Amino acid sequence: MDFRIIAIAHPPTEKTTRTGSRLDSNLAHADEWGQVAKKLGRTTDHEHFSVPRGRVLLDVDLLTNIILHGPATKPDRLALIARRFGLEKWRAELDQHYFTGEDADGRFESDGDPC
Repeated sequence: MDFRIIAIAHPPTEKTTRTGSRLDSNLAHADEWGQVAKKLGRTTDHEHFSVPRGRVLLDVDLLTNIILHGPATKPDRLALIARRFGLEKWRAELDQHYFTGEDADGRFESDGDPC
């Protein structure tokens, strides 16, 4: 298993959409997969859904970052992600969109909707 953290970051004032108090990047994993796959020594034939991934949001009301992730991302990795993104105040949220492996398979079997 590859344990590298590939961070694609940009200032929260660029390429973002606001939903409620949360700013979210407009970058999409599927669109960025080509450059990430190369850094992981994979090809674009590999599915990006097979790689543990997540997203960092900014809650502008609380001035707190939120790391969305799947269960494959453990607390020690979350701390490394926060450090890699330079997050001072953050919390983690489990998000089904970022489930991989058996966790994701269970989602598909239960409701048939991958998103």
